[in-house]
Order: sequence, then structure tokens, then C-alpha cells
Amino acid sequence: MVNVAILGFGVVGGGTARLITDNREEIERLTGDTVNIKYILDLRDFPDSPFADRIVHDFNIILEDPEVDTVIEV
Repeated sequence: MVNVAILGFGVVGGGTARLITDNREEIERLTGDTVNIKYILDLRDFPDSPFADRIVHDFNIILEDPEVDTVIEV
């Protein structure tokens, strides 16, 4: 499993999160691995988003988590 953090949850960051989620099976088929969105960094809250439980406001949470494999800055 590859744990990713997405920096930004605007139009592009939100679209990136949806693409990863919607294409999970295809990504796994092509890469042989699963991609898990562990964090999404943004200044705002998104209580109605399906990703609301992954929103963080402090970049240090991402930096200090050894389980984060990849950071996507959009």
C-alpha cells in the first residue's frame, strides 16, 4: 500500500482525490499496489466531503508521519 498526502483540496486537489478513489481498481491493476489517501492538507474544513476525516490543517502532521510515502502538491 502506498500512503499519499495531497496538499490542497481546491478544484485540482479535490479532483485528484476523486480520481485516485474512482480509479482505485485500475491503479492497483496497473501498479500491483493500492493507493491510500491518508491526509489532505487544506486551511478549510469540508464537513460534507467523503474525505472529511482525512483533512488536516498542520503540515507537520504529514511531515512527522513515517507511513506517508508520497506527497502530491497541487
